[in-house]
Amino acid sequence: MPIIAQLAKAKKNFFSTCIADMYRAIEGDSLVGSFTLIACAIGALAEIAHLSNGSPLVPTDTGGTRKKRDNEKYREWVTSWLVPINGRCNPKYLYSIRCALAHTHGASDSLRGEDFSGYAFTHDEPTKHWDVYGTAPNKVLTLNLETMLAELSLATWNFFDSIAPLPAVEADLIKELEDLITVVSMAPLHGIRQVDTRPYAELH
Repeated sequence: MPIIAQLAKAKKNFFSTCIADMYRAIEGDSLVGSFTLIACAIGALAEIAHLSNGSPLVPTDTGGTRKKRDNEKYREWVTSWLVPINGRCNPKYLYSIRCALAHTHGASDSLRGEDFSGYAFTHDEPTKHWDVYGTAPNKVLTLNLETMLAELSLATWNFFDSIAPLPAVEADLIKELEDLITVVSMAPLHGIRQVDTRPYAELH
């Protein structure tokens, strides 16, 4: 299957599982759960982007090279795909919140290092999205759930439609895309991976 078809298939699969689950979480009143999915999904997209670019190495101070760190890949994806949608988006802060949600379910040292005492999530208050309240060292960053999700949905759509992988990494990228979580049919064809056939508008 050509790489363009593989990307289209992966895009539909990502929306039918990961993105749609964020909306389903909101419907089920799992608001922090939806925020956690948003923060972690960006990491998966960042890995796809990094691989499609040939997994470039980063120069070191000693003249050598090293692998790009997860936080660098994450912030790079946010800069490329979320910042153009909302210029107030701060990749460093968003990664700090991702770490807090994934590792501590509370505060994060990296956000404290930026003179924040914490962060606040709002629901149905789009005017507060990316607002900062207070003064250092007790600033509070605010994100609004529906706005963040709308921005991620659009950024993800644009990303999958724009990926232009280097020819040398197409096979590895296809493997990465095939490894994404997919619904598995248990009957009648046991264990067959299924991509949702519903139109995007009906996924949730």
